[in-house]
Amino acid sequence: MKRTWLYILVGLLAYGMFLLIKFPAAVAYGLIQQQVQPVTMAGAEGTAWTGRALQVAYQRRPLGAVEWSLKPWSVLLGGLAAEITLEGSGGTLR
Repeated sequence: MKRTWLYILVGLLAYGMFLLIKFPAAVAYGLIQQQVQPVTMAGAEGTAWTGRALQVAYQRRPLGAVEWSLKPWSVLLGGLAAEITLEGSGGTLR
């Protein structure tokens, strides 16, 4: 009986990690939209960790497409690792 509960717990933890890893970018933006009010995003694709937005605007000024890649393992180990690419009509900023 004890072993059964252990298997259930491990299964639930693995499922929770899977849901966190595959968390959709559009849903993540919807959750933080009020906190980042001057920034708007449209056409979010991918996950919250690695994704792309087809159009991002700051205070209604279009910035273009944005790609991001966050490294969650670095955050868990005490560091922050992120890579963001902004593609606009004037060029690319990385």
